[in-house]
Amino acid sequence: MKNLKKISTTILAVIFMAVYCLPIAPAAKAATDAVLSFNQSSVSVETGDTVTLVAVVDPGTNEVGAVELDVTFNPSVLRLDSITANSDDFPITLADATIDNVGTGDTDGNGSIDVGSLTEVFTTDTNVATFVFTALAAATDSPVAFAATSDASAHGEYVVLTRTPSAVTVTDPEEPGDTTPPTISNGTPSGELAIGTTSTTISVTTNENATCKYASTTGVAYASMTGTFSTTGETTHSSSISGLANGYVYKYYVKCQDGESNITASDYKISFSVDKSSSKKKEVKKTKRKIYNSQKKLRQGETLVQRGKRFSKNSNVLLYFSKFGGGYYAPMSITTSKSGTFSVSYRINKPKGTYSWYAVDTKTSKKSKTKTYRVR
Repeated sequence: MKNLKKISTTILAVIFMAVYCLPIAPAAKAATDAVLSFNQSSVSVETGDTVTLVAVVDPGTNEVGAVELDVTFNPSVLRLDSITANSDDFPITLADATIDNVGTGDTDGNGSIDVGSLTEVFTTDTNVATFVFTALAAATDSPVAFAATSDASAHGEYVVLTRTPSAVTVTDPEEPGDTTPPTISNGTPSGELAIGTTSTTISVTTNENATCKYASTTGVAYASMTGTFSTTGETTHSSSISGLANGYVYKYYVKCQDGESNITASDYKISFSVDKSSSKKKEVKKTKRKIYNSQKKLRQGETLVQRGKRFSKNSNVLLYFSKFGGGYYAPMSITTSKSGTFSVSYRINKPKGTYSWYAVDTKTSKKSKTKTYRVR
């Protein structure tokens, strides 16, 4: 064979050639019409994937008994990990597999193996060896080719006419797209609007650019919502609502969709009402503020709970607590619930004596009565 230096031992080569020269069955004169190719003429993979190419010999009109493979490739695109002979058909390794992944040019990498058979010859397409690569970098039609030294032997004559390469295309994996729907917050208005309000502006904000819609009933699919915010598309969304009437509660259910078509799964609710009470009746109601102590008498170390009710809803109340010896501390601010109540608790560490406290509704500037308790 061409490149006999690749044969592992001189003895093996002598045995191999002797068998093929035995005059047991006269062989036809070799014709240079064999073909070396890969089982895949082109391959498309992503970076990090494995590329498996099987070298195949088509003997043409010959009886092939040995094959020498020298394969070149671009080592900046592919890394050759292994070469495995087809031991079923070519059980004799004439030259061990060698791999060289050094270099940056299109043909700097190479891998070689020489194989043969002492028991039979091949006249049909036969797998010779398997080359396993790892894709390293993006490239289009990066060639894996047979060098000119790749050949096949038929009774001592070289018979390869055509060497067909494989083209490997490598792409980078696609980055996962945005799959998170917008987050909706800061819905307005809320609570109770003043009596006589006939229109208002509903609004929400999102954590990313989005298009928002609304419906007056819950559970409506985004595509079926007929109310679209008149100002939308970015992170602030608003729309004017008219036709409001005293004494009614209004609820709007909002969904938003971002530029990647991610839609909020659940409704975001905006809820408010319009007051139906007259100003006079409201004022009477507001004057009935009450505060309470959980205990009238208690000892140091015990917990005192102080409560208030009938204050402005969702509003601030200032609590004034008396000091030992006279005067009051700076007020403590607390927010009432949606029903106008509040509650504070703390462990008593004041000296023995009588103490007082009161609350001021900041929305109406109305002050509660003063309540006292005694520390024994």
